[in-house]
This record gives sequence, structure tokens and C-alpha cells, in this order.
Amino acid sequence: RMLDRTKHISGWTPRLFAYGLGSVGDRSTAIRIIGIDPVRENRTTHFRNKLKEGAGFAGKTHHPAVLGAGLARQLHAGLGDELAIVSQGADGSIADDAYTVTGIVESGDPNADRMDCYLRLSDAQELMVLKGRIHEIAITVDKLKQVGSVTAQLRSSLKNTGLTVQPWQEFAASFYRAMEADKNGNWITL
Repeated sequence: RMLDRTKHISGWTPRLFAYGLGSVGDRSTAIRIIGIDPVRENRTTHFRNKLKEGAGFAGKTHHPAVLGAGLARQLHAGLGDELAIVSQGADGSIADDAYTVTGIVESGDPNADRMDCYLRLSDAQELMVLKGRIHEIAITVDKLKQVGSVTAQLRSSLKNTGLTVQPWQEFAASFYRAMEADKNGNWITL
């Protein structure tokens, strides 16, 4: 695999994104469905460290779901509760299935935690009728100063494929600008 052979990449993980309606009992709300490969996600982003309750994807539960802490509060959901998800599949069909809440996470972003529902990638692909397909691959590098060179190398390797490569400064531009403003403000204070 190209990513495994690319110098300075310390981890990568595939993801699928969709939106739907999540319900626990008589409570429902809009959710963002994030399909992840739990092993790769943990190696790349230390997902397991964000788990505040439950076993996450570690158990043998059929159709496990891990909820953001804010979403769990909104739905009054706890470990072992059944989460019903309704959405629209990529083929136009009704996408609906039941999942068991096996974990609660706090990502550090309260806004995301109010909507995010993590499913195993294979379960999300089945639900959304996207077998074998993903929306992004998140990549981590050895050192922050390597982001530019790894981005350039991947852009060159993927030229004419229709795929895009964006460093975090581009896809999280507002966060990057705020961080830079804060850093500049610190210099002025010093």
C-alpha cells in the first residue's frame, strides 16, 4: 500500500460519513454517522483514549455504536441501550437498523460530541449501501513539520486520480487561523 510505504506517515485510517436520525426509546435527534475501522482509528488518533464509558468496539456485540457524550445526554442513552438509525442509502433506499450503545466518547469538541455516532466501518457501509467505499482517509505524520512534504508527495502520487489531499491547515482552516492568532497574541504579550 502506498500509504504504508510513504516516509513520515505514522498512521492512517479510513472513514465514512453520513447523516440520519437516531432514536433511543421515544427520544430522537439528528446524528452524524461516522464509520471507522476501530483498530486503525485507535492507532492513528488514539480513539480508545477518548472513551469515557463502556468497551467501545472491543467486545463482541453485534452492531455496536459509540456515541458522543452530548448525543448520549440528548437521547438519554446509556450502555446497552438500543439505538435505531434511519437515513437514506446511497441507492435511494431507506437505510435503517438497530445498534447497541457500547461506549460514550468525549472527543474534546463539544459540538461534534452532540451529533457524532461511531459505527464499525463495515456496519456503516452496509447501512448506507456503500460496500467497500469510504469518504476520507485521515493520516498522521511523525512530526508536524513533515505535513508539507508528505502533502506534496501524496498530491504528486495521486495526480489525475480525482482524489484530493488536504493538510489540516486547509480542512480545519478556521481552527488553524484561531491558533495562529492566539500564538501571535502571545508574542505581543511577551
